[in-house]
Amino acid sequence: MGTETTNVVADCERIRREAAEAPYTIAHAIADAQWVRGTPDGLLVPEKAKQCIDTLLAALERSRCYFNATLRGQEVFVLVQQDRAAPAAIVAWADAALEHDCPQDKVVDAYQMSGRWTNQPLKDTKWPT
Repeated sequence: MGTETTNVVADCERIRREAAEAPYTIAHAIADAQWVRGTPDGLLVPEKAKQCIDTLLAALERSRCYFNATLRGQEVFVLVQQDRAAPAAIVAWADAALEHDCPQDKVVDAYQMSGRWTNQPLKDTKWPT
C-alpha cells in the first residue's frame, strides 16, 4: 500500500471515530460540503458525503415553508440575526400577520424573536452588505 493510500485510509478511520464521538451539526455539514465541492472524486469518503447530504437536507426539511417554496421555484428572503434591520422587518411581518388572522403561535414566535434580536449587543450586528 502506497503512502497516499495509507493516508486516505487513516483519514477514513479518523473520520469514522470523530463521527462516533461528537454530534454532527449543520455547521459541520456546510464545512464538509464546501470541502467536497473541491475534492477529486477518488478521495471522497462515501459515508461522509452521505452524512453531509442527509444533515443539510434535514435542516432544509425542518423549515417546511422555505423547503416547499424553493421546490416550487419561488423566491425566498432570509433574515439573519446579525442584520440590524431584521428586528424591524420581523415586527412589520408580525403586525401584518396579526391583522390577517395568521396562526397566533407564528405571530408570538415572531415578536419574541424580534425582541431577542433587538436585545443583542450592537457589536454583534451589522447592516447588510
